[in-house]
Amino acid sequence: MLGGKPQVLCHGDDLPSGVVTTWDARHGALDGTTTNSPTRNDTGWAGGGGLTMPTLTTVAASSQRVNFDAEASNYSASTGFTWVLALKIASSAAVRYPFFLGSSSTGNNWRGLGITAADLLYMSSNRSGASQTQTGTAVTEATQIIIAASVDPAGTLNSVQRTSSGPTTLHSAAAITMSGTLNVNRFTLGSFCNNGNYTVFMNGDFRFVAAMRGGNALDVSELETLTSYVQHRLRCPL
Repeated sequence: MLGGKPQVLCHGDDLPSGVVTTWDARHGALDGTTTNSPTRNDTGWAGGGGLTMPTLTTVAASSQRVNFDAEASNYSASTGFTWVLALKIASSAAVRYPFFLGSSSTGNNWRGLGITAADLLYMSSNRSGASQTQTGTAVTEATQIIIAASVDPAGTLNSVQRTSSGPTTLHSAAAITMSGTLNVNRFTLGSFCNNGNYTVFMNGDFRFVAAMRGGNALDVSELETLTSYVQHRLRCPL
């Protein structure tokens, strides 16, 4: 479905107990390394009845995040990608960044998924000072959701959210500018990074993370199928 093997592929079932320093990847993908000691939450995800499943819990006040930095330099301004997250976002009237490309040394170079204070999902992009924000519709806080976003090399953005009620469209054929220079070497879960400054951390429980650059560009219908697969086949029940 994705057109290849995701370069980032981490699942909550593989988390070690207690404080997490490394989130082991699946199928030869890139391990996640952590900053400021996020923890495994054995009851972070409800699986039905009395069953619970583990998540990685991040606490904003402790500036916690997960790093997939070795993958970041493979992204340029013209790189298409599909990102998938199964997570529970704590309620907040603040901006948050679930999945984000940034730079350790170059200002105004980033691309990532953000959530506004009004809970709208958006794609934020800054290519050496040329900025753009493409805002979609609202995600659901404080409940288990799956978000999938796909951008093709032509700059077409589609995204969906799946809850226990089914899928909803967040972006449908929105336009992302893919020209210019995107100089990034940081890829983080749960924070914003610009010129080496990590900010805007978030409280959340992460059950599943996948990032595939290149591969197939997925439309809304295909993203709905993808999130259904994550829900029903990859142990991320909603």
